[in-house]
Amino acid sequence: MIEQEFETIWSAQAGWNPTLTDDKREQLKRIIFHQRPLKPVKVGKCWLEPSETRAPRALPSTQRFRIAQTLAHLRLSRPGQPDVPLSDTQRATLSTELYRGKDLTLDQVRTKLKLDPETDFNTREDKIPGCATAARLGNGKKAAIGPAWHAIDLTGQDLAVSAILDAE
Repeated sequence: MIEQEFETIWSAQAGWNPTLTDDKREQLKRIIFHQRPLKPVKVGKCWLEPSETRAPRALPSTQRFRIAQTLAHLRLSRPGQPDVPLSDTQRATLSTELYRGKDLTLDQVRTKLKLDPETDFNTREDKIPGCATAARLGNGKKAAIGPAWHAIDLTGQDLAVSAILDAE
């Protein structure tokens, strides 16, 4: 509607002002209605390999690494006992939910792992965040791809997200 109004005003004004040429109209129209291309976001350097760039945070493989690292660092604290890491089975149970994009509160973790209510964790966070990319592309009514996202293998998911990140 705004472009139509611009055209109407231009047509009315151009009738009595000869300096309002078609070239100027196109130039002004491009300035008003078209956003200039955004600069690409530069990915920072890796702190382990300073000569290499980091992987983009949105890649599902990066999200899975973060989740695996979080679960590897998570310890269960019980009163009067030393802290213990999660077992492989417990880690697999939690990672399945987290990879699908679901955030888990610590109470949900206790329930899923069938732990005592007294069990505490060595984290200050209230929840363990799941894969944000899976949540956006595969979960919910507003998901860009929907449930089919979870059927794609990790390499395919990484390629899809890379294409989205590289698009203008």
